[in-house]
Amino acid sequence: MKILKDIFNFYRLKKTENRYNIGFFCESSFIYEYLEPYIEKKQKKIKVLIISFDNIKPNSIDKESIFIFQTKIFREIVFLTLRLKFLYSSTPNLNQTIFRKSKFSKCKYIYLQHTPVSMTLIYSSNAFDHFDAVQTISKYQYNEMKEIVFKNKLKTKIFKSKYQFINKQIRNNK
Repeated sequence: MKILKDIFNFYRLKKTENRYNIGFFCESSFIYEYLEPYIEKKQKKIKVLIISFDNIKPNSIDKESIFIFQTKIFREIVFLTLRLKFLYSSTPNLNQTIFRKSKFSKCKYIYLQHTPVSMTLIYSSNAFDHFDAVQTISKYQYNEMKEIVFKNKLKTKIFKSKYQFINKQIRNNK
């Protein structure tokens, strides 16, 4: 049954893919909680595509823009054939797992933080090597990322911004 759902979702994705410039990879509903503030912000300006491996429960996101894939083969095919300008993700290790860069577009891959912890202690040494840009949410992370870029001779852009998940929690608690 999963394979049939994936075939249907893949067909639906390819049929509508040209409507989107921006996408988010929300691997699970857990990660979706962290990315939701960014998705909502982008969605105010432009139509946003969401790829997930898990059933996510969006609050204000168009369900037609969500594509869920549950089989390994379709997870891999989706990433390899994706045609977007930007893909945001909170999943590290791009090109080292099923999560791979597209072979058909010059998509920019942007890593968004889902945790305020060290970038060198909990991630593998090359977890960010294939991203075009990486968000940092503290001076400590920014300095770590500068060191990673220098040591690995990367062209990765580093940008510092607020940790949106905290703001979301504050709003929810009020």
